[in-house]
Parts: sequence; C-alpha cells; structure tokens
Amino acid sequence: MHRNTRNYTEQMSESADPPRSFVKLVMPWAMLAIAVAVVASFAIELDPPAPTRRAPESTAASATIVKPKPAPAANTPRPEPTKQASTKVEPGVFDYGWLAPGEVKVIQGTITNTGDESINFTGRMKGCSCTTVDLPKGDLAPGDTIDFSATMTAGLTPTTKKSSFSLVLADHVALRVPVDGEIIRGVQVQPRRMSAVGK
Repeated sequence: MHRNTRNYTEQMSESADPPRSFVKLVMPWAMLAIAVAVVASFAIELDPPAPTRRAPESTAASATIVKPKPAPAANTPRPEPTKQASTKVEPGVFDYGWLAPGEVKVIQGTITNTGDESINFTGRMKGCSCTTVDLPKGDLAPGDTIDFSATMTAGLTPTTKKSSFSLVLADHVALRVPVDGEIIRGVQVQPRRMSAVGK
C-alpha cells in the first residue's frame, strides 16, 4: 500500500508542474510586459503633467469706478461787432501818388467821432501789408478828433496800389480807410490815367 501511495504522489506532482514548452513560450512575453511597465513609469516621472493654471480671481467686485473729470470749457471767442461807428476820416482816401520802388511815404490824417457814444481804438489794424498805421490806443469821445498817420513802403515791382487798411475797434465794426498809389520806374506821365481816342 505504501508503494501505491508513493506512485500516486509522484503522478500528482508531475501533473501539477506546467510543461516546460509552455513556460518557454510565456516567459518572453512576461518579460516584455515588465519592461514596458518600467519604461512607462520612467516616462511619467520625466514628463510630469503641466500644472493647471487657475484663472485670476475677478476684482470687479472690489474695483472702484472713477468717473472722468469734465474737460474745462473752451474759451468762447468774442463775437465780431456788428454796430457801425459814426466817424469822419480826413482825407477820405490816402492817395500816395507816384512812388519809386522801395520809397517810403507818410500821410497824416484825422478821425472825428460824429456819433453820440465813445469809440474805442484797440491800436491794431489789418489789411494792406505795405502800410503801417500810427494811432493811439484808447477811447474817442463823441465830438472829439484824433490825429494819426499811415506810412506806405513801396514794393520793388512797378504796380498800381488800390487797397485799404482797417482800424480795429473794440465795440464797433472796423473802420476802413481806402489807399491809392502807383509804383513806377523813371518816367512819370501826367495825368496818371488817360484814354486814347483814335481818329
């Protein structure tokens, strides 16, 4: 009976061990799986996942709204006067006659206030660039007369000057004074203007 039991145990032990051919077949695949797992673990350690960026917390609730300051009001230009001053200018036309190129000529004049309110002269003029005016700045009372002078500097090119200059007033329309003259070279003809009639 002991002999039979030994034989039975050896048979069971041999049947429990897997065949060697099966082990040879499975072993390479097992080693490959282990190698892949090891490589994957190294890859995870070398390339960790990028940290998740948190969106900045909104500060809208704590922000203070600052209203822009209103722009300063622009200086409103003074409207141009529309009232005409009552005056008498002598002479009525500042006629400089003939002038040689570059010649300077001065004409004296007067301004009389013929109205019933004062006229304020600002001391400024506009108009003909070849003429300058010497006029005191200030008020001219009704009935008063003021002296002034106007100087013309002739240009270098012969020409006929028909222009004007204006005396700027504070509360009235500028006072316009006509200017006449002729710039010539050498020869003067009397009268300055004539008409020829053919036969």
